[in-house]
Amino acid sequence: MTPRDRRAVALGLAVVLAALGGVWVVRPYVAALGELRQEIGRERELLAREQALLREAPALDGRLVTLNSALARTGGRLFPGADELAATAALASYVGDVARRQRVWFQQGETRPPVGLAGGLVAIEVGVRAAGDLEGILGLLSELEAGPRLVQVTRLGIERTAGPIGPEPDRETLAIGMVIRGVAAPAPPEGAP
Repeated sequence: MTPRDRRAVALGLAVVLAALGGVWVVRPYVAALGELRQEIGRERELLAREQALLREAPALDGRLVTLNSALARTGGRLFPGADELAATAALASYVGDVARRQRVWFQQGETRPPVGLAGGLVAIEVGVRAAGDLEGILGLLSELEAGPRLVQVTRLGIERTAGPIGPEPDRETLAIGMVIRGVAAPAPPEGAP
């Protein structure tokens, strides 16, 4: 080969090596550098949140005492149970007891799937079809609202029935359908702190 051809081959080889170096070395390095910058940004945000939490720590102790006393006051209003099923059964039993006291007769009941809430609490629901007179239904709703347990009637439908239901045939009977929600704090599993 002539010196000119050697220079052309060397120049071509240098261009190919530079292109391969860019693909195999420079691109991965630039990508890794970008990922490292993103990771540093995330870590800085985390550090800032942790420092803010440390600055608020003295106030959090006071809030914790307030929350614990509020939980102690309302803890008796929550439905007990070893799990969501037991708590839902406790809700259905409670609603049944209130209905009997108000002379409202259950015709059908169904449980709904529980929904997890913040702090380990669980929203439990039962759907109920019942019948009674206007006075009994109003008493049922009033006692559920003001009773010792934390419940909420989320749906309510009232309609007139074709005939009397129950032991008092001279009273006009109404049919009601309602969904009642309660809040439960299931017991922690054995061995949990």
